Amino acid sequence: MIIRHDLQLLFLHVPKCAGKEVRQLFERNAAPGQCESLFNYRYCPVLQRQVDMAHQPLADLAHQPEFDLLERYRSVACIRSPYERLISAISEYHRQHSKAMEQRVQHNRLRRRHGLAYLRALLTGISSRDPRFVHALPISSFTHYGTEPKVDVLLRCEQLSSDLASAAASGQLPQAIAAASTGALRQNVPLQLAQHPCRDEVIALANLLYVEDFLSFGYTMLPTPEQLDRPIRRQLEALGQIQQSHSQPFIHLTPLVQWHWGPSSVRPEPHALAPTRAQPIGR
Repeated sequence: MIIRHDLQLLFLHVPKCAGKEVRQLFERNAAPGQCESLFNYRYCPVLQRQVDMAHQPLADLAHQPEFDLLERYRSVACIRSPYERLISAISEYHRQHSKAMEQRVQHNRLRRRHGLAYLRALLTGISSRDPRFVHALPISSFTHYGTEPKVDVLLRCEQLSSDLASAAASGQLPQAIAAASTGALRQNVPLQLAQHPCRDEVIALANLLYVEDFLSFGYTMLPTPEQLDRPIRRQLEALGQIQQSHSQPFIHLTPLVQWHWGPSSVRPEPHALAPTRAQPIGR
């Protein structure tokens, strides 16, 4: 998260969505004491777990004093195709793993076995709020508090430069931010899904985890492939078949949990959320 007090502007950092570039734009030309940056990992005594301070889902941020600024400052977030985000999350996990793995990522030498190891652990990591898997949490975790949108300006990675210019021209963002972006943003970031060695497994897990993101942010969901890595297929089957409370390995993700003495707990069906508190750019 980046806070510009002088501009009354707040950047909510959705992981793997051009965050580094936008953070740099927000920090540029800030007067001393006017820019705050939440970054790195920290143990949260309220949540009693490790938290990635840069990438805080709003349910976590609600326990931080900065959460109140969402009602006082204009908030900005970037979004991206759920499939491309998940592929980037695989790389980020391995980049943070060790120096050796960081070198593999930098030289594009991750193999199918690396991607599968991450994807097999993903549902457990998501369910337990493991900070090593925070980059794969749904976009809406960072833009919504429950079902309530908290973002005023939504930018798409696929058209970031033009979205910034449009937001500045309409008065939604300061001209200073758009001016700083000139020549500073990557153009035409290549799509990775078609060539990725775990393409089918990425599609299957993204289709499970990001239904609300597809519905809310206008990205197209692809058909779920039938031929999948066996352990991942078993995990997906378990979510649909096992309902008894103490047999379900991913209790927060299952549609229904049945407790043996009678009560049941139903997870609501995913539905489209209002993407922002204002009209999104380009809509």
